[in-house]
Amino acid sequence: MQGFNGLEITDIKLKRLNNLGRFLGEASVTINDCLVIHNIKIIQLDGKRIASFPQKQLPNGNYVDVVHPITSDFRKYIEDYIFEMYDKSEVVE
Repeated sequence: MQGFNGLEITDIKLKRLNNLGRFLGEASVTINDCLVIHNIKIIQLDGKRIASFPQKQLPNGNYVDVVHPITSDFRKYIEDYIFEMYDKSEVVE
């Protein structure tokens, strides 16, 4: 898949799961062999898949993003790549 503004996904690791409701799996994405984003959750929500980027819970119970794409175009690039590889992967029992 073509990169985005000089950024390219150079590796992906997927864990495709079965029978866990809307939670479909998890991905780790490496960008330019320099940065890895772990714990990207693949979720089925209202008939479409989304990639939920890592979050942490604050003491008050709220969640904040640890890392996330700034632009919708870069988010689409990452999601499209994850979903393409997800569709080619096998279920882990």
